[in-house]
Amino acid sequence: MADGILTNQLPNSPLGLNGSTPSQLEGAKNTSTLHNQSSINNNPGIERSPSVLDLNGNIPGKYLDNPPQ
Repeated sequence: MADGILTNQLPNSPLGLNGSTPSQLEGAKNTSTLHNQSSINNNPGIERSPSVLDLNGNIPGKYLDNPPQ
């Protein structure tokens, strides 16, 4: 079998977990109330500013209606 990326690079990567399973973050657990509580009483406070990509409900123009010149 040829040596591939799995055998050559992953075990030596400083970015990997060396085969171990990462711990689950509190917000990812099914017992987390982060989003539920924040939407009710803003605890913990979460930044709710609109995205710069928000179109305020408008539908963008179609690409085919405005092709490049």
